[in-house]
Amino acid sequence: MIKVGLLSYSANPIETMPELRMRALLAEAALQGVSLVVIDPSGFDATKGLVEAAYWTGTAWKYCLQTLPDAVFVFNTPIHEKHLALDKALRVSSILVTDRGVDKLELLSVMAGTDAEHYIPTTQRISKDRPAEMLADFLRQNHAAVVKRASGNQGKGLFFITPENDDGDYAVRYDKRSFRGTLEEVSSFVAQRIAGRLNYREYLAQRFIHSVADDGRPSDIRVHIQRQSGGAWGITRSYVRLAEVGMPLANSSKGGYQGPLDGFLKQRKTRPEEEVKAELVKAAFLIAELEDAGRTNPLSELGLDFLIDDSDQIWLIETNTFPQSSLHEHARAVHFIGYTRWLAQDNLISSKRKVGLATALQG
Repeated sequence: MIKVGLLSYSANPIETMPELRMRALLAEAALQGVSLVVIDPSGFDATKGLVEAAYWTGTAWKYCLQTLPDAVFVFNTPIHEKHLALDKALRVSSILVTDRGVDKLELLSVMAGTDAEHYIPTTQRISKDRPAEMLADFLRQNHAAVVKRASGNQGKGLFFITPENDDGDYAVRYDKRSFRGTLEEVSSFVAQRIAGRLNYREYLAQRFIHSVADDGRPSDIRVHIQRQSGGAWGITRSYVRLAEVGMPLANSSKGGYQGPLDGFLKQRKTRPEEEVKAELVKAAFLIAELEDAGRTNPLSELGLDFLIDDSDQIWLIETNTFPQSSLHEHARAVHFIGYTRWLAQDNLISSKRKVGLATALQG
């Protein structure tokens, strides 16, 4: 039986993974004839090549020393020196899936010069030395902006800066609060709010895209794609997200709503529904392939966030590894188990790998 392991070097997936996701993974593993285990990174016996891992008995998790899994989904990197021996052994003995995403600034480099570059709105890193002046210049050139962390933060800490009237006043919206003033005043306000964090974190300004549903609520589109059995990309679920009333951001972690994509696309005024949907699919696959290119270990999934402006033009805002899937855990589990099972079967441990593992353990 193929054995698939889940490994986190920081927090135990049994305790931190959403319960519905874990239940879906266990159920799908049983259906596909896979043994799913959760590895304890502190319980590796390098002399025997065995690791402490938990398996589900049907009523509880039970830990015991086991052989290393055929394929391992690794959530993060080793933290302590004692983890390095396990990491070294797994790289020799097992097939590893290590989804490492890129931040929003790195995404610019990935897309630069490609057929997907035109999906990225004008974006600029915020200067650590003169952030207020930089923001003011950006607003003069782009009229409206979103200021956010380069790394993902589930929709937290975003500032939406938009013109308030024809007199040159601007409004800053963040969470359910707002601030109004001149261009210079709102630029200084936002710069002051992020000044402390600029010392240790990258921030960016991105041209604001007006993307709303018929009722005026901010909207975006999430396309969740995964590698499936056989290794090809496939769409697990695509759906629209609508902001909670009074909120500037369409994100379920901020109280937003999810709905069917087809109904939302029928509201488009400029382009046919089928044309927009086809481009979304094509763009998602292209962007995933570009982000995946050059990796030692391929990505297994991505959540891509798109906006559609008033002219029905598609814009890519960000890509996410480990995307949320609270309403489609089963569909996600089908492809997760299918892909890792295929990887293990397609790369069954050869005698060469076994010799390599023995050498690694001795070293």
